Amino acid sequence: MIQHGANEVYDSQDEDIIEQVNSCKYNNFTWLLDCVSDPGTLNQVYQCAPLNTEPVVFNYFGLNINHIRPEIKRSDNKVTIDGTVMYRGSGERACLGEDTYLDAQPEYGNTLSRFVDFITPYIDNGELYHIPVKIYNKRFEPIIQLVADIQAGKNSGEKLVAIL
Repeated sequence: MIQHGANEVYDSQDEDIIEQVNSCKYNNFTWLLDCVSDPGTLNQVYQCAPLNTEPVVFNYFGLNINHIRPEIKRSDNKVTIDGTVMYRGSGERACLGEDTYLDAQPEYGNTLSRFVDFITPYIDNGELYHIPVKIYNKRFEPIIQLVADIQAGKNSGEKLVAIL
């Protein structure tokens, strides 16, 4: 990941992952994105939110403060948990599955716009860029190959995507 612009690389499975992130020199986060977005990872990301800012923790599946374990919930209420901001920020009603819709909300667009303004200079100057994407696109047959590639470690530094 370093070759793709990361300043620091951590293994989310490390027992002390939260301490590692909180003690790094780049720990004054404004926005934190939980890319897995399950209650376990949301709690991990929440604990990485700095104490000296009012950070926003984004996730993809509408998780909220009620998903934070009571023993780690901060009393200062400075951390905002914002689910599905990227979908709602589009200005369009988003379909997330059969009978599951998210209505657009203008305030999400404002937050997303601020994030884009913040991140764009890093993308433009080459400090940050997306890892390569390998697409498996022959319906169900590639799933077996995709799983085999993951098991063989071929997804290191590459995002594997199957089109079904």
